[in-house]
Amino acid sequence: MAFALVVAAAASVYAFVLFSNVSLSVGGSDSSGYLNVARMLSGGRTSIELAPLRELGIDRSFRPIFTPIGFTWGIEGTRTMAPGYPPGLPLHLATAAAIGGWERAPFYLMPVVAVGCGLLMVLLARQLGLSREYAVAGAAILVLLPQFVTHALQPVSDVLATFWALAAISLALGSERRHSLAFLSGIAFAVGVWVRPTNCVLVIALVLAVGLRPRLLLRIFAGGLPLGIALAWYQQITYGSPLKTGYGLPLDVLTIAGFATCFRIFATWMLKFSSPIIFPAGLLVVLEPRIALWRRLMLPAWFVSFFLFYCLWWPYEEWWSLRFLLPGTPALIFGSLLVLHHLRERAAWRRTASVVAAVLIGIAVFVPARQSSRLSAFEARELESIYPEAVRWTESQLPRNAIVLSGALSGGFFYYSNRFTARVDQLDDAKFQTLRAYAGNRNLAWYAALLDGEAGAADLSERLKGEWTLIGRYRHMSLWRLDS
Repeated sequence: MAFALVVAAAASVYAFVLFSNVSLSVGGSDSSGYLNVARMLSGGRTSIELAPLRELGIDRSFRPIFTPIGFTWGIEGTRTMAPGYPPGLPLHLATAAAIGGWERAPFYLMPVVAVGCGLLMVLLARQLGLSREYAVAGAAILVLLPQFVTHALQPVSDVLATFWALAAISLALGSERRHSLAFLSGIAFAVGVWVRPTNCVLVIALVLAVGLRPRLLLRIFAGGLPLGIALAWYQQITYGSPLKTGYGLPLDVLTIAGFATCFRIFATWMLKFSSPIIFPAGLLVVLEPRIALWRRLMLPAWFVSFFLFYCLWWPYEEWWSLRFLLPGTPALIFGSLLVLHHLRERAAWRRTASVVAAVLIGIAVFVPARQSSRLSAFEARELESIYPEAVRWTESQLPRNAIVLSGALSGGFFYYSNRFTARVDQLDDAKFQTLRAYAGNRNLAWYAALLDGEAGAADLSERLKGEWTLIGRYRHMSLWRLDS
C-alpha cells in the first residue's frame, strides 16, 4: 500500500507539471500536421481538395506549393492533399476531442499518455524481476529524458508510440501466465504501428518476449492482423498502395548512405543525455547469466532494432532526433538496472555494492533531469504560442482578396483560419511570377507571413522578384505586402 501511494504521489506531481506546461497551440509541421489530419479524419475524409488549384485555374504541378506543411499529395492524378503522417495519433486526438472538445482535450492527451508510460515502466520492471525501488527509478529515468519531456508537451507521436511499445511488451510477458494476454499484445503492437509504422521493428522483441512459443505467437498475430489489414486498406485509399505511407514506400525513405553519420549522432546524444550508465551499459544485460536467456536477448534486441533502423533514416544533427528512439529506450533502462541489480546480488560486499548501485542509479536519474532543465524542455507552451497568435494577428491585417505566402506557418493557417497558403520554401522566382499572373487575373493581392530565420524572411525581394513592403511585425514574425 505504501509503495502504491508513493507511485501515485510521484505520478500526480509529474502530471501536474506536465499539465501546467503543456502547449495548447498548433505549431510547426508535426503538431499542425497531426491535428489537421485529426480534424480531417473526424470528418470522414482521407484527402482534401487543393482549392487554390481550382480557384486559380492552375495545373497539378503546383500541388507542392499549396500543400500545407504536415501534408503530402493525394493519389496521383488528383488535385488533393493527403495526410503526411500516420493515422494512429490523429485518431487518438480525434477521440480526445470527441470527449472533451477541440480547444484543449487533444493537447492534454500527451501528458496523460506520458504518465501512463511511467506507470507501465513500473509494471514492466516488476515483471522483469526488479525491486520496487529499481522500478520507480527506471520510470523516473525515462520520463525525465529531455526528448521525452519535450514531446510529452506537444501533440506529436513519440510518447504515444513509446506507450504502445511498453504495453505490447508487458502484455507479451504477462502471456506466460495468462495466454489470452498474447492476443491483447498483438492489438497493442498493431495500434503502435498505426501510430508510427516503424514500430513494426518491435516484432523482434515480441517474439523473444514469448520465448518463440508458437501458440503465443499465433495469438499475437491474431490480435494484430485485423488492425494490420485495416491499415493496409487505409493506405490503399489514401495513397494508392497498401504499403505506402505519407513518407512514401519503405525503400523511398531508407538509405545506407547516412548510416555512419546517424550512428555517430545517436550514440553521441544518448551518451550525453542518458549517461554511459544507461547507454551503452544497458546492452551488457546480454552477458548476465542469471537472467533468463530470452529476456537477455529481448532487451538488447528491443533497443538495437530501433537504433539500427533509424540509422538508415536521413541524418538529423539536433538532440531531439533521439525522439525516434524513444520506443526502444525503455529496454536500455531495464537492461542497465538489471545489470546493477545482479551485480549487487553477487557482490561479496553487498552493502558497499548497494551503495554503489544507488549512486549510479542516482546519476542515471539526475543526468536526464539536468539536461531537461538546461534545454528548457518545459517551455513548449511559450515557444509554440507564436503560431496561433501570428495567424490570428495576420488575418486581422489582411484584406478579403489576399493570397498569402508562408512557410512554417502554413499548417497553422490551415488549422486556425482554413486558409491555403503558398509555400515560400517550395517556390522559385519563375513559378512565383507564373502564380502572380494567375492571381492578378483574379484581382488577388499578395502578402507574405514569415517567421524570422526561415527561407525568404531575410531576402524575400531577391528570391521572389517584386517590391515587397514590410507592413508589420508580431513577435518574431514579419508581414509583407507585394506592391508591384
